[in-house]
Amino acid sequence: MGLKKLGLLAGIAALSVSVAAVASAATSSKQASNALVFGAASDPVIIDGPLVSDGESLRVVDQIFQGLVGLKPGTTTVVPLLATGWHASTNGLHWTFNLRTGVKFSDGTPFNAKAVCFNFNRWYNFPGPLQNSAVTYYWNTVFGGFHHPAAGNPGPAKSLYRSCSALNNQTVQLNLTRRSSSFLGALALTNFGMASPAALVKYKADAGSVDSNGVPHDVTQYTASPGFQERFLGNSSKPRLSIGIGANWISPFGPLRIDLAKALLKQKGDDTKLFSFNVGTQF
Repeated sequence: MGLKKLGLLAGIAALSVSVAAVASAATSSKQASNALVFGAASDPVIIDGPLVSDGESLRVVDQIFQGLVGLKPGTTTVVPLLATGWHASTNGLHWTFNLRTGVKFSDGTPFNAKAVCFNFNRWYNFPGPLQNSAVTYYWNTVFGGFHHPAAGNPGPAKSLYRSCSALNNQTVQLNLTRRSSSFLGALALTNFGMASPAALVKYKADAGSVDSNGVPHDVTQYTASPGFQERFLGNSSKPRLSIGIGANWISPFGPLRIDLAKALLKQKGDDTKLFSFNVGTQF
């Protein structure tokens, strides 16, 4: 075989390898394009719509839950979502919504008029810790009161919401205490998305605690020293006792902190991982 022929074969082989590499890269690129990675400014605080007021949490909640109505993109025009249509009584106190049929929550349970009433009654009957305007900001702003208010919180006399009636499986009526020109548009807020009643009950959605910043948690926090927090899972109504120390210093990367603690009295079911390393926080 001549040198020219060998050179030609080598060139063809190199070309084949190059083409294969390009094809492989193209295939990998196509596969990667099916996944979108979105860089958020921070983690969501919580993904329970009525307890959310920060943008990062709302962005996630909006991908999971849907309300009765929404807004046409780029406008303030109210459009149907889980409701296909609606009408108000002459006095403006009763709003009747026709619901979409065949809709199920992700846990397989049906969406219907009873589910709508369950959600509204849940919000209206939030327990005391969740009535804080720092926790349920949008309910407080739009509806203004709770059925059983804790001390210092607004009650039924201040509430726009009165009750909810399931007229039939796919028709629900929301009853107000007074006329409101903003009521329908307010229902388009991400915070008022419908959640599965079965899931809310199963996972005890209204249990837990609220910290000093008004942020709800599914754990109870105890402070052993300024800036130090232990987290416990389990029955939050039972007593605990612990002792802890912490140290912090300023580094080129910002404040750093290490916490150590010992649980002297704990309860069954507690998560007592009492060592933490924190960046960006200090006492």
